[in-house]
Amino acid sequence: MALTPEAQLALATRHLTAVLGRGVRELTVLSATEDVAIVAVEDPDLEAVHVATLGLSTQAINALQPTEFVCSVREGQVQAAHHLVSVGVEMAARGAQVTVDSQFANATPLLQGTDIRGLLLSPGLWFPELDLVETESGDIDLHVVTLLPLISADIALIDTDPEGADAIYERIEHTSADLLDVTRSVPI
Repeated sequence: MALTPEAQLALATRHLTAVLGRGVRELTVLSATEDVAIVAVEDPDLEAVHVATLGLSTQAINALQPTEFVCSVREGQVQAAHHLVSVGVEMAARGAQVTVDSQFANATPLLQGTDIRGLLLSPGLWFPELDLVETESGDIDLHVVTLLPLISADIALIDTDPEGADAIYERIEHTSADLLDVTRSVPI
């Protein structure tokens, strides 16, 4: 049974606070529309900031489950992550498929002065418990999708390797690229 929008928003808020804020750090609202807020929470352990949506899961988007986005970046890159999450929300609102392993790619950089040209919709890279909130019966009440910033070389790999996004996941464990740094030029 689907949750009411109010219950869905409360679930998303509790889940993001518990996982990203580890239950002790509060979510800070960066911006909000009538339907979706973009929030941030600092993560001193990772020297990062997690920027997420709150309310996307109450919207009618092209996703199999109620979905929120999160983009994790280095401290000091909050505005860049805010922009990337906003791009994700805009793409979802326009009807783009919101499923793990799909990507939002662009011919030009999404962030001025960088080579970030896309976002891979991926499972949680830093918090495995972030991805899904399930009911006791196994239904999914919330799916949190990580927006992983991609440079042009990453997009080319996904587009040309027969394994697609799996080629990126296989390289993540062995890469020297700082996946939290939106200014990176090293491919995954």
